[in-house]
Amino acid sequence: MAESSAASAARRGRGQGQGRGRGRGRGRGCGRGQEEEVVPDFTEMGRFLRDIPRGTVAYRVLGKLWEMVLDAPRTIDFQFLTDIGATGWVRELMPANSPWDRLFDAAAERAHKEITLEFLSTFSFTDTRGGGFQHFLTTEAVAFTICGKTQRMTLPQFAVALGLYSQEDSRPRAFFDAPVSTSTDVLWPYWRTIGSGEFAKPNQRSPNARATDLYDPLHRYLHRCIAVTIVGRHDSREWVTQSDLFFLHDLLTGGRANLAYKLAAYLAEYAFKRPSSHISCGAFVTRLAKGFFRLLSPQVASDMTLTRQLDRVGRDTTISMGLAPEAEGGQLVWAYGMGEGPRGEGGDEEGDEGEGGEGEGEGGDGEGVAHIVDRSQVATEESRGDRPYVRHSVRQRVMPPPGVEERLVQVESDVAAVRGDLAAVRGDLAAVREDVQWMVEAIVAMHSAAPLPPRAGAATPPP
Repeated sequence: MAESSAASAARRGRGQGQGRGRGRGRGRGCGRGQEEEVVPDFTEMGRFLRDIPRGTVAYRVLGKLWEMVLDAPRTIDFQFLTDIGATGWVRELMPANSPWDRLFDAAAERAHKEITLEFLSTFSFTDTRGGGFQHFLTTEAVAFTICGKTQRMTLPQFAVALGLYSQEDSRPRAFFDAPVSTSTDVLWPYWRTIGSGEFAKPNQRSPNARATDLYDPLHRYLHRCIAVTIVGRHDSREWVTQSDLFFLHDLLTGGRANLAYKLAAYLAEYAFKRPSSHISCGAFVTRLAKGFFRLLSPQVASDMTLTRQLDRVGRDTTISMGLAPEAEGGQLVWAYGMGEGPRGEGGDEEGDEGEGGEGEGEGGDGEGVAHIVDRSQVATEESRGDRPYVRHSVRQRVMPPPGVEERLVQVESDVAAVRGDLAAVRGDLAAVREDVQWMVEAIVAMHSAAPLPPRAGAATPPP
């Protein structure tokens, strides 16, 4: 009864510094003379949430998470990439069943409010790498509650539970040694090979780069996919942060980062975020509950009070970002160039989401077409790659039709075979030249009564 009275007082005190409320309030819910923060009563709020003990750290974190907006999950759209003929290039960077491929696949789930809040309010992560390799393999680093079940596991076990790594991939020393950060001495010079200008202003250590500074629109597309998954940023996606550049550098240079570690660290940050933040990790929680632990049955999922559907980064997002304006006949055109205008002339944003739906909105920075300029000779061979629709001096080019990259692979194979045949012909011609040369020398020797010259490859005649 005492708990119920306290909760009623908290609810009556909305807007007066005595309760958090259900809206956007940021009040701590306690007066100067109070020792403990007052949080809403969740004992009747929903399944799994009412089981979190009142008065615990998890319960106080839950009070903050309750005010956050649950975003719709977003991830890469391979069907869209196939339609525009870019799958082959993306698969070179991110082979099927690689950790990056599995990460984007894990993000392709619905988000359920109750289990997401339950998971985040109880989640903890400890870096166990400092104790050495064996300590890392045997010491619990991750703990959380999901669908009413408390789980504790090592980081390799967490990597397997998420589906990012197999048992074999998570046990070797390479998993332990996989990088979780990269020096600015590496990242900032690397930025100049893929984007315009400096990554940060002189004498400042804070980034100053925007996604529109990237030369290659497909790099911008991958940056957006990173920003809405393992970075989980709802706002300011047009900026490239230090974390964004770390992941983009890793994806474009071989994919060696420890994604399980980075994802665990990202999930642990929610306990310290402001109540006005958004929750963008619901798909990963669903993948854990539905996949590895098999706790999220259809009946349990139907009991959730709010479920956000998956929304892939596809055609509509690509057009709204200005990556590929729509030409006549509905055909998309890759926009090569960089943004040079002020905000409102070609940025990235798509507008805010509301509580009830994804919502396209009218916010953001424009259509992203007017700011595109010709960037002749700016991209290096390394950053441009060997894709057929990237050129030295074009501002934009129509995307290749579906299947063009597969046909190009066949053409390259045929060209390689022709090159092999040409090499064989050159060898035969060299042998013919040697024979002709010997015949000329032999005729001269016969006319002058001299001995015949030795023939290359022939046995030495007896004296």
